[in-house]
Amino acid sequence: MKSKAAPWALLALCAVATWPVARLCSAQGDEGEYRVREIGKRVWAIEGRGGNAVVFADPVETLVINCKLGRHATEFGKLVTSLGGGPWRWLVLTDHRPETADAVDKIDPSVKILAHHRTDERLRAAGKRGADLTFDSTINLRVGGKMVTVQHKGPAQTDGVVYAYLHEQQILVAGDLVANNVHPSMWPEEGGTIRAALRVLKDLRKDYKGSAATMKLVPGLGETGTHALFEETIGYWTALLDLGNEAHRHGLTLSEAQGSADALRLKYAGYGGDRFAKNVAAAYEETKQ
Repeated sequence: MKSKAAPWALLALCAVATWPVARLCSAQGDEGEYRVREIGKRVWAIEGRGGNAVVFADPVETLVINCKLGRHATEFGKLVTSLGGGPWRWLVLTDHRPETADAVDKIDPSVKILAHHRTDERLRAAGKRGADLTFDSTINLRVGGKMVTVQHKGPAQTDGVVYAYLHEQQILVAGDLVANNVHPSMWPEEGGTIRAALRVLKDLRKDYKGSAATMKLVPGLGETGTHALFEETIGYWTALLDLGNEAHRHGLTLSEAQGSADALRLKYAGYGGDRFAKNVAAAYEETKQ
């Protein structure tokens, strides 16, 4: 896939500018733009076109958290390089997302992939490249001498969900557990449940309460936000579970439950994505019990 010269030149110029001046750069591709924001010292959020990725472009080595769609792998790799860090050493996968699983096969073999063991199993079962390093609960990485903690607190939107915390920059990369003004993702077929996601959301909300005023929270979809995104996502899933419980209490079918969701549909009318009906269906199924 070819990229246009001008946007890459723009990105290169943005990448060498002095931190912490806030910047928004963009690179045009065949399915819209990447939005590239510097959110911390040498840390970049790359939004759009396949969910958010985060690049820690340390001068010694580069760590990337999540990647884009497989068909954008070459383009994405060029974008990572343009941000001015050392060699790309690590790719952390926050979960197994079916729509981005193809990308791992196109990552250079010299890049080490880190993931929860359930994500690794799902990738290999799908015939994809697996992780080079797996873990069960917590692992600490040193990236250019800076601490990055990757943690699993149990199943959430999938069963292999992890979160990455960049200590020096106080940035938590939550992946698809959290969304900002976008309908969040839920993958029951990947071992995810709404109740499990709520448990993890509430746990993380408590864990990071002390740094709520300074922490930046990177969602899987939407712009980087603050600790308040935990509350917003908790409210969303709680409302859908309440809807499911009410539907079963009144003996409604799934179609009727979806039709009765006008109040919630209006409440979240400003949200992007087309997952509302799918998420109502997940809540309806989960509240059958």
